[in-house]
Amino acid sequence: LILSRSQSFSVSSQLENSCGKPEQTQTFSRRPVNVDRPTRRLLDSRERLERKLFPKVIEITMTLSTNNSTELAASSKADILNASTVPEIIDGGMGHMLRRLGVDISGPIGSQRRFLGVVLANTEQPEIVVAAHMAFLNAGAQVIITNNYAAVPNTLALSDGKYKDEDLETLVVASALRAREALEQHGTSNPGSKARVAGSLPPLTESYRHEQVPQDTTTLEVCYRRIATALNPHVDILLAETMSCVRESVAAVKAMVAVAPEKTIWVSYTLDEGTNGTLRSGETVEDAVAALQNDGLLEYVSAVLVNCSQVDSVSAALPRLRAVVLPSIQTGAYANGFVTALSDGSGSDYAVDLTPAVYADIVEGWIAGGNALVGGCCGIFPEHIAELSARFAKKKTETSDGPFTVYYWGAGEGFHGRILGVRAILEHASANYTVLNSATDYEGPPTFAPPMIKTPSGVCISQSTAIMSLLGKELGLMPEDPTIAARALQMSCDAADFMSDISNFVSKPERLTKWMRHVEGLIAEAAPLHYGHFQMWQTLMFLTAKTPIPEDFPKTLSWKAEMNELKGCKAVMAMNKPLMP
Repeated sequence: LILSRSQSFSVSSQLENSCGKPEQTQTFSRRPVNVDRPTRRLLDSRERLERKLFPKVIEITMTLSTNNSTELAASSKADILNASTVPEIIDGGMGHMLRRLGVDISGPIGSQRRFLGVVLANTEQPEIVVAAHMAFLNAGAQVIITNNYAAVPNTLALSDGKYKDEDLETLVVASALRAREALEQHGTSNPGSKARVAGSLPPLTESYRHEQVPQDTTTLEVCYRRIATALNPHVDILLAETMSCVRESVAAVKAMVAVAPEKTIWVSYTLDEGTNGTLRSGETVEDAVAALQNDGLLEYVSAVLVNCSQVDSVSAALPRLRAVVLPSIQTGAYANGFVTALSDGSGSDYAVDLTPAVYADIVEGWIAGGNALVGGCCGIFPEHIAELSARFAKKKTETSDGPFTVYYWGAGEGFHGRILGVRAILEHASANYTVLNSATDYEGPPTFAPPMIKTPSGVCISQSTAIMSLLGKELGLMPEDPTIAARALQMSCDAADFMSDISNFVSKPERLTKWMRHVEGLIAEAAPLHYGHFQMWQTLMFLTAKTPIPEDFPKTLSWKAEMNELKGCKAVMAMNKPLMP
């Protein structure tokens, strides 16, 4: 038993005295809903001055302006709107790992005393902090979280005067620099590594103690802005983690958006000890997402997670969480490896039966539910992360390494045509594929017309819906829930029919209205990202090449804008090919 990512903080007076009187709180009004996301961003140039935005894609050439900057600032929110077939692995519990490496940790779980040595290690034992990060990186972690969970004013007050409130930023920056050092060392021996650093915005009160979070959260927001500002230049992701109640998370997300609206922003909640899937406060995950939406914050959030919770609690909450966010918003979890967070810390409460293999089995169930960000929190060590990495590396080899062969007119060189969605889903899964000329290169069973595809296993078929369904299965984008899988098939079939009807809309505009009402209903259904979404996106791309989506259908406008930001969709738009010859 070591620590949870937590520390205590005496709430109202300490917050005000340590962080200063609250400044005027910035509010975030919701953007207009009758235009797509790129257009809304153009309307708010004050907050998005540095970003190069792509225009509405309504022209047949589909030209996309891309930013090729390699600077850290280019790690924008769009980078993580890519629900991947193979999950992205987050590290494990840093505090627990530091204790294993010799850092002194003692006191009740969740108490600030327990965390003092952890935060001071960033400056007093930096080599141990780097070694802990390296242990997780070498195990296969692709995201490491900065070791500043205890860098809050009231924890510093326990340092017997050695550190004061004004040293907060120094310790936060030190934690980010230690993570960067580890990333650089890891990159030296792993030049292809794409590992990233997430900067932690922790609870400012004791972990799990939702009742200590002030009703007026403006003082929290001031402190969170200080932490986010210190982290921002050094991290790829800003992460509000172990949020025990809705108002706490809203304050943290407001601060992250105020400091870095174009940064990749994640928010993660800690769950009640039972299996009801609620937050520690008793609020639901649906309440948490709705609050972000109502405050105009959800559009800035790339991932909504749960962490620092028992695996049973996580398994209960994730399906509900996945059901209330758009496909482009990632979900996932990094759970605890101890029996309970309600301990005095006097003994070891590690779940001895939660071996790396057992934990990986549980995590595989989360991934099957459409949760692509997974890792560990307190009591999850490098050996657990190594098991996840090995297992999912094998899965990637078995699925998306290809090669797939697509056959289309002129090898798809002059235009996309009906392989737009095929290309997008293959690009999204980072699959190895080639496009050959259907007229000269195809050798396989009889087909009526292109496109055709041949999979690595030798299956060769035609018909767009059949191809997309097969790719969904091959690339991990086929829902495992039979009801959702059936609806995915319907969406795919509807998309094909809708596309065939586009040429009739000039003479029969009522047909467009009928289709749009149907699509508006389809995309309102909660489901993890699946192959049908790519086929419907293809149809909407063809539609907008002819006529804009009517403003009466805001859900469709918003959904298409979200899909435009997925890795695969962006990749095919960046090919600068026309839809048709």
